[in-house]
Amino acid sequence: MSSSKSFWFLLIIFTSFLIGIWLENDSSIFYDNYVAPIINFKIPLIFTIVSAAAVYKYYDNKITNYESSIYNYEQQIKDGSRALWKYFKDIGEIKTKEIINDVMKRTLKGNENILAIQIYEYSFRHLRDNTSLYVEHKYSSVSAETDINALLQTHYRVPKDLYDDYTEALEILNGPVLMEEGIDSVTDWCKVQLETITDGSLEDLTEIDSIRYSLIEIILDILSFKLNDNFSHDLDLEKKIRLNGLKRTGILKGIIVNDFYTFEYTGNSNKNGRKYLTKVIEDDNIFNGLPHIVLITLNPAYLPKDNEIHNEKLRELGENFYQLLKKEMEIRYNEFKEVINN
Repeated sequence: MSSSKSFWFLLIIFTSFLIGIWLENDSSIFYDNYVAPIINFKIPLIFTIVSAAAVYKYYDNKITNYESSIYNYEQQIKDGSRALWKYFKDIGEIKTKEIINDVMKRTLKGNENILAIQIYEYSFRHLRDNTSLYVEHKYSSVSAETDINALLQTHYRVPKDLYDDYTEALEILNGPVLMEEGIDSVTDWCKVQLETITDGSLEDLTEIDSIRYSLIEIILDILSFKLNDNFSHDLDLEKKIRLNGLKRTGILKGIIVNDFYTFEYTGNSNKNGRKYLTKVIEDDNIFNGLPHIVLITLNPAYLPKDNEIHNEKLRELGENFYQLLKKEMEIRYNEFKEVINN
């Protein structure tokens, strides 16, 4: 017989014994002699207080220990979750790099028009006196026998008044209707900015002038596209080369345009005449939603001479790369989400 069953068996016998004594000796006498003294016994107040305090302390310790156990358990869960999340985050970053590098290599291998692909992360800061743009190199892939001088990181600091004037000119060009008054306003602004460059000597040119020249080129490019005309400027080649050497602004122009943008390198090196295509990527499923710009170095020998076909071909190259990258990153994102949910 188990100890639990023995206990209940003895309790029943003992209870039966007490009931028997009670019935045999008159219940009132039994009550007066045995029960009443217990009930009427007066417990000292100090004993009651001490006992209550002891009981309270006992259960308070029990509750404190229980709450402490719950807290420790919650911390263990949080620490485990953080470690698990960091693990998946690290794995995700490694997998992301693998996918991006794979897409770049596949694009290079499958297209002789492309010599190199570089990807940069960027961020804007609008300060009181200037607009600051920080650019940092993240990924690159280069075809064999191609020489590139990758930009590791750089800052572009555009004076506030220059940036505000440029933004205003851009709003006029991108408005619903481009009126003659708006065209005059934009071209006049370009002339004033260009005079700032042309009036000075070659040695007086600064990085700000290089950025100023880039903004002029953007506005004139957009104006030429909008009106199907050629809006150009007169600036001697020596100053162009000087401005391009002071600050590499191709990436700046691509970011500000915020769409597909093409430009040509002008300088005293074997890269002279080399063409570039940029594409800004701001997609939640690519690069964790952080803004990036893709810089594609093109081989001019394989590009069409006809401008219309040329531009269409360039846009197609950029769009194909973007769509392939987007597709592969969405697959990775869905796989990662499935692992987290399971």
